[in-house]
Amino acid sequence: MAELVANGTPTELANALDSGTRKRLTAPSVVERRLEELGRQGRRGVARFDAIMRDAGVESWLERKFLRLVKPTGLPDPTLQRSYRAGDHLVARVDFDFAPLPIVVEVGGQRGYMSAAERRRKERRRNELQLLGKVIYFFTSEDVTARPEYVLDTVAKGIRLVS
Repeated sequence: MAELVANGTPTELANALDSGTRKRLTAPSVVERRLEELGRQGRRGVARFDAIMRDAGVESWLERKFLRLVKPTGLPDPTLQRSYRAGDHLVARVDFDFAPLPIVVEVGGQRGYMSAAERRRKERRRNELQLLGKVIYFFTSEDVTARPEYVLDTVAKGIRLVS
């Protein structure tokens, strides 16, 4: 890991942090605390890691890309990885939540959408979120990378509709 921090590209460092967070091996707060303990002066790669920590909390490169699209626009800052429950039942953990507005944004690629069972599970999850009063927008990796203006326009319009 020290080699990656010292010599890795920003993309490699971000992917390592995202993977560690997604797999529950670490958390951004743990990494931030550790950076404080070690000190920042004179340590190779720490400045690069500090830049990556600005987007800490995302769990994939696609979530990081979406967040970087939204941040400079003046749109509200979303909460990352918010969980919704109905009683004791976990309904969903969503990528981006624009509370207090009822807007939820999910991003995803093709993985996880291949089987009928997975699609059924995802659509039931969407229905449960809607029953909680949420408006869900989903953007594919192609939307986020190749059509960012569509993504931003859709989120902005959605926010205007509920404001």
